[in-house]
Amino acid sequence: MGLGALNFHDHRVSYFEPVKRELAASCAGHCAVAGLFWSTASEATGLVKAMQSRAVIEQAKGVIMATTGGTSDEAFRLLGDQSQRENRKLRDIAEEIVKRQARSHGEPGPRQRGIP
Repeated sequence: MGLGALNFHDHRVSYFEPVKRELAASCAGHCAVAGLFWSTASEATGLVKAMQSRAVIEQAKGVIMATTGGTSDEAFRLLGDQSQRENRKLRDIAEEIVKRQARSHGEPGPRQRGIP
C-alpha cells in the first residue's frame, strides 16, 4: 500500500476554522477509502495471477510425475532446479512443459484453454 500526504494551506497565518477542518477531515477520509480500494484491487489481481500460475505449475508437475514416475515434491524440485539453472520464472518453465505436452498429444495449450 502506498503512502501519501494531503496538505491544506490558507493565505492567512492562523489555524483553520472549524468548518474548514471538517472539510479537510472529510477529504482525508475519502482519500483513505480510495487508497484502501486501490490497494485491495491490486492485491486481488495478484491473487488471481498466483492462482493461474499455480494451475499451470500443478499441470507441469503432473506431466513430470507421469514421465519420471516421481512424487509431486520431486517434480516441483525439478521445476525449481531448472528455474534456477536457466534464471527463468518457474511459471514460464511450467507453461512450456504443458504446451509441449499438449502439442505432442494434439491438445489445446494452456492459453487456448483460457489460462493466461
